Amino acid sequence: MDERKRQMTQWYDRIAPTYDCHRLPLSARLAGALVRQAAISEGEWVIDIGTGTGNVAFAAARCVGPRGHVVGIDLSRAMLTEARRRAGDLPVEFQEMDSEGLQFGEATFDAALAGLLPDIAPAMGEMYRVLRSGGRAAFSTYTGETLQPLADLTWSRLERYRIRCVPAPPESWMASSESEQLLRLLKRAGFQEARVVPEPHTHILQSAEDWWAYMQRSTRWGGLLVQLPEETINDLKAEILADVERLRDGRGIHVDTSALIGIGVRR
Repeated sequence: MDERKRQMTQWYDRIAPTYDCHRLPLSARLAGALVRQAAISEGEWVIDIGTGTGNVAFAAARCVGPRGHVVGIDLSRAMLTEARRRAGDLPVEFQEMDSEGLQFGEATFDAALAGLLPDIAPAMGEMYRVLRSGGRAAFSTYTGETLQPLADLTWSRLERYRIRCVPAPPESWMASSESEQLLRLLKRAGFQEARVVPEPHTHILQSAEDWWAYMQRSTRWGGLLVQLPEETINDLKAEILADVERLRDGRGIHVDTSALIGIGVRR
């Protein structure tokens, strides 16, 4: 495992118990949309890559029914523990596995899904390999507007504290958020009938505290926040909460939670 994966896995291990507790339900909401766009049907075999706490796997399992089977894979043992705890009687199993080296034979699955995987590009070849002829790959990714206007507000405040993000690797979800780039990824991996479907959505937060809770668990900001001294954290939190609160209207605090879903078919 390279250093970036190791750090990412450690972060997900850390946040696993509270991953689904915040009130900005990006992962859970998009799971249903992803499964719907992939046209998962009864009796199919499905792999969910980067399953996390299992949101996509559970949505797929409800579609495949008792005659089908869903496998969710992830590198974070703590996230997999949460997924197994939540699975109940659904036809789904979870395995610790790297998305770039799937331990399944060629043409094993009818569909390969990936919900908000931090870096989808390296996994595309493996998604193609494990699909049967006619099998579908589908993945969701943020758009350039996702989490706005709160994302820009947050970065602006962090920069005043001289806190800067680490540049994203090429073709991570931040670099591959536009439709044309996603289509290129699918076609480069060999997929046919490639298309990208927008999933526009606006979420309304009732409290600025909800945004801070999301920041603490996010891969974008959480790892930066835990490195700060307590006094700095307290000052930063107070300022960000005040900034976010100023955006409130009569309904609440609006935040873009749109996504793009890329879909392709193996020949």
